[in-house]
Amino acid sequence: TAARLLVAGPTGGTLSLPNDGGAEVAMPFAFPFFGTTWSSVWVNSNGILSFGGPFADATETTPEFLAGLPKIAPFWHDLDPSVSVGPTAAAISWSAAAGSMTIDYAAIVESGTRHRHTFRPRP
Repeated sequence: TAARLLVAGPTGGTLSLPNDGGAEVAMPFAFPFFGTTWSSVWVNSNGILSFGGPFADATETTPEFLAGLPKIAPFWHDLDPSVSVGPTAAAISWSAAAGSMTIDYAAIVESGTRHRHTFRPRP
């Protein structure tokens, strides 16, 4: 399921992702990865950055990771950013500058639990 950008500008924004969803974000630089130079990255709710399309799989297996789209998995887990637990609202945001991009996953809930995770991958 693709999501929409809630707030977007040339240097950042906030993503509204459903469970098992993803949103494409333009990068302000060329990113060479797996033999292709990419101009955008898909930010997926399950802690995966993928290239060429969304990646919703949450099964966390090596064959699933190696199949299909090129991806970076800093924290591949069954996460649900549509749920907030505790005093901090779940949020996925991104910021970019010439030559760098940061995606922040903040207080994202592990599906079916009350465990929250915060992490920051960089393509």
